[in-house]
Amino acid sequence: MPEDIKRKVSYYAIAVAFAGMLTQFTLIFCQSSFSQVIPDFLESTGLTKTDSGVITSTFGIVYALSGIVWGWVNDRIGSRSTYAIMGLGGSLFMILFALLSTNLLVATLLYSIMGFMIGGMAAASLPKLIGNWFTPSRRGFGMTIANVGGVLCGALIGVLVPQILIATNSWRTTLTTVGIIAAVIAVVYILIMRNKPSDKGLLPFGPEEEVRAQVEDQKKIEKEKKPGIRAYLDALKLKNIWILGIMYIFFQFAYSGTNSYLATSFRELGQDAVMAGFAVTIYNIAQFIGQLFWGNLSDRIPRKWAMAGACFTWGVFGAVFCFTYGADIIIMYVIVFFMGIGLGAMSVKNAINIDYIPGEIRGTGAGVVATYAVIGRYLGPMLTAVLWESVGLQWAFLAMGGAMILAGLTALLLPKITKKEAI
Repeated sequence: MPEDIKRKVSYYAIAVAFAGMLTQFTLIFCQSSFSQVIPDFLESTGLTKTDSGVITSTFGIVYALSGIVWGWVNDRIGSRSTYAIMGLGGSLFMILFALLSTNLLVATLLYSIMGFMIGGMAAASLPKLIGNWFTPSRRGFGMTIANVGGVLCGALIGVLVPQILIATNSWRTTLTTVGIIAAVIAVVYILIMRNKPSDKGLLPFGPEEEVRAQVEDQKKIEKEKKPGIRAYLDALKLKNIWILGIMYIFFQFAYSGTNSYLATSFRELGQDAVMAGFAVTIYNIAQFIGQLFWGNLSDRIPRKWAMAGACFTWGVFGAVFCFTYGADIIIMYVIVFFMGIGLGAMSVKNAINIDYIPGEIRGTGAGVVATYAVIGRYLGPMLTAVLWESVGLQWAFLAMGGAMILAGLTALLLPKITKKEAI
């Protein structure tokens, strides 16, 4: 690689990917902490199990719908400002939810507003950020760094939230503490993040040929007008947007249902908050390993095949979880581990968005794709709650396993794409 290119190839991209990782800490602190205190929340407020399903499912709908807004905002004002609004806003409403929730209406409203604020922090915004800083053959690597923030935070809260709950004996104090931590992390990633390499006089991270092509593409995009409302129509005309959207529906069905009720599935078997939290920790540690594997593999083989392999892994072990539910807890922990390996699809799922959505509408397109997921986000937690109430929580995991397999099959419908086409 020539020296003039080598000097400017942006290793700051790694710092930006790290900032992306921190955004997922704020996201997961806000998104997943409530699931670990649901039994305590229900006891305190006098609400029912089905009410918890209404709260989490409404959150899921608003969360998914907001992606279409934040993706477009990202194209208009850039990733840094967008993430500042989302992270600080989400943290604030987590705290308000903890302090003010006394009935179903207030709890649903506050939790849903928090869902709106954080709804663009993953699939709707990470593709734009990572796509700007990494070339196609390094995007799996960059997205893995960013996405593992959610994994690491998930593992952390599996230990931290139960410990705070035990220490304070209050779900309100627990979630207030979590909200404050999320806000502090948001301040840190805002200080690190930049929208694109040229903001610091640098180049994207990747091979020379791809770097040159991507720089030329970014120059063309910068000369164009910022996308208006028409960007939504441009995105909806793309066949790949529809394929990605259907894939997201199936994926989010399983993802959201598990996020909301994995810990509860262990509490339902008589395990305490610590043992249930340990299951969440195992799940997220395994997801960390899975993302390292599937994300980097996707830079070496067609990304759609990596996506399918990861989804099939989760689907098979989700079904096994159903049929071994209530077995020895060590066996259940092992099954949860392999489900987590399959969830390594998260980094591949977001990297696919970069490849198949044009750079000029990448935020808007990713937001549209994320919005399709509203169906899965709603049905996942709601069906889980209904099955829990009617026939038992384990049967929801069989349904979610089937959804993951369908997500993998849908990914295989995406066309073959070259590195140049993915710029």
